[in-house]
Amino acid sequence: MSQNINRKVSAKKDVYYAVGEVVRAVIDKEQVLHLAVPSEVTRADRRMLDKLVIKAKARDGVRSVKEVPGTVMELVDGEIHVRRSAAA
Repeated sequence: MSQNINRKVSAKKDVYYAVGEVVRAVIDKEQVLHLAVPSEVTRADRRMLDKLVIKAKARDGVRSVKEVPGTVMELVDGEIHVRRSAAA
């Protein structure tokens, strides 16, 4: 079951990556990719995150990657919000 990794730009001009309807990563002004990593990562999740990093580096010239464990990213009124997941 493969899901597409989509690059999008929010109303606030944030570049972010979504898998399905879930925001998984955002790129900041210093070209750092911040990944929202679930509390429990399956092999499929890890493969998807690895593919996302490869795509972001190729498309946006990401300089480094920072994983933020136990978090969920959401798009609210055109702005990316990060919150701790319930299991964290």
